[in-house]
Amino acid sequence: MKRLAVCAGLALSFLSHQALAANLYMMVFVDDAPLSGVTVNLNERNLGTTDKRGSVSAELQEGSHVVTLEDDDVQLPIEFRSDAEEDVEIKVTFTATPGSAPDISIRKFSVDAPAGEGFVTGKILDSSGAAVQGATVAAANTAYSATTDEFGVFVLKVPRGEYALEVSAPGLKTASVPSVRVMADTGVNATVTLRPEGLDIEAPDVGPGGAPLEEVFVVGVFNPQDNAASVERYATSITNAIDATELARFGDSDIGAALNRVSGVSIVDRKYATVRGLDGRYISSTLNGLLMPSTDPQRREVELDLFPTVIVDGIDIQKTFTADQLATTTGGAIQIRTKGIPDERILQVSGSLGYNPGATGDDILSYASSNGDWAGFDSGLREMPNGVLGATQQGRSLTICDPAIDPVRCTSPAQAAQLGVQFQDDYRVGDKTALPNGEVSVAYGDRLPAGENEWGYYLAADLDRTTADRGNAELDNPLGVIGNYQRSTETTAITGYGALGYEYGAANEVLSKTIYLHNTDDITRVD
Repeated sequence: MKRLAVCAGLALSFLSHQALAANLYMMVFVDDAPLSGVTVNLNERNLGTTDKRGSVSAELQEGSHVVTLEDDDVQLPIEFRSDAEEDVEIKVTFTATPGSAPDISIRKFSVDAPAGEGFVTGKILDSSGAAVQGATVAAANTAYSATTDEFGVFVLKVPRGEYALEVSAPGLKTASVPSVRVMADTGVNATVTLRPEGLDIEAPDVGPGGAPLEEVFVVGVFNPQDNAASVERYATSITNAIDATELARFGDSDIGAALNRVSGVSIVDRKYATVRGLDGRYISSTLNGLLMPSTDPQRREVELDLFPTVIVDGIDIQKTFTADQLATTTGGAIQIRTKGIPDERILQVSGSLGYNPGATGDDILSYASSNGDWAGFDSGLREMPNGVLGATQQGRSLTICDPAIDPVRCTSPAQAAQLGVQFQDDYRVGDKTALPNGEVSVAYGDRLPAGENEWGYYLAADLDRTTADRGNAELDNPLGVIGNYQRSTETTAITGYGALGYEYGAANEVLSKTIYLHNTDDITRVD
């Protein structure tokens, strides 16, 4: 079905000092674009249909009200109550999921309550289409103004309300844009073209209906969305995307498992990606825009199971080559983005247990390992013994010969034997019961005010353990080679993540992200 987003808001003009009657302003969008022709009824009174900007307005009296929206086969009644001189803002969002109910948000603003803030942004151009630097954009009869940068872009932050904009620049005619309504926490785009000062126009351009057409103003409302659908819609190449909402719905523990759900992508050994049948030699992987090296010296591709989904904000899989990619990225590119500061306080705790029929609860190979191996850390069992580094030139060379021949490079057999017995020599292999696979993750974050600005943080930790057992394999072939082979592997992955950010101005942010990755494979093999 069609997605219909309806925003209704009542705002007092910043310019007026008298109490105004409540007004109802409605803006109707579909797929983030204004939708005209939607019928709006207020208390069974027909307000008409939305105009080309998707808006309709009406006065609002004190009492209970019912607004009904009608478009094609959709009819939605909304009940609310308003007090005297109270502004009301209603937002209704329909989703494309069959059977899902629309999301309805109703906000009320008293005349005496402080107004929210929004901003107007856009470009100032001259008649040739070039950017005008240093132009002044001001809200008429207020102290709010902004100046364009070298690209002709301006950002004017004002309280919510209706304004007339005045645009001026040296050597160019002053222009005005009337009736620009600014909603709370919403950006309005206004692009203005200025004509040269003193230009005589003998035959002015004529618009529809014979009216003189002197200037053209483009005013629009934008609502940027950073979700998977928007990334795929506006990508310039064939791209699949997974956002944080989809990752939470999937319930996958790491990126390797999540990419199995993307068409044209397959995962080998739970961690190596293949895009359109091409392996890691033709695929690049980036983390927050930076190219990642492989942790395996024998392979080029990145082990994707290193990254738990609790730290991931989105994944883009580009399946076609573009000029901004490396020459070795002919197969595709996997772009990973980690999370920044959250929009609100968040606390997430999750855990899982997995059963492996070939290993869990059965006897698997084991050895006299370090006490910290369960967490992927050595408790000192495998440390280099004292004196070995000094006798071997920091582990680079050990020559066993008679010191009388070369006292600098030669190590006597007796001294070499003394060094050798210092190493761990317990190679006993036995059996132990394999534990279930398990994972636990914790995430916490918050956003806090800092004067007129905001700062926030996001912290996450993840522990994942898996056990695999190859079992007892026997070899018996016509060449007479007979043997057996057993191997067990215990993998432990620990991830720590922290993001700290500070947001200021209309759209400025300073953000720091830190990732700690620790992955070990504890392997016992007998052959």
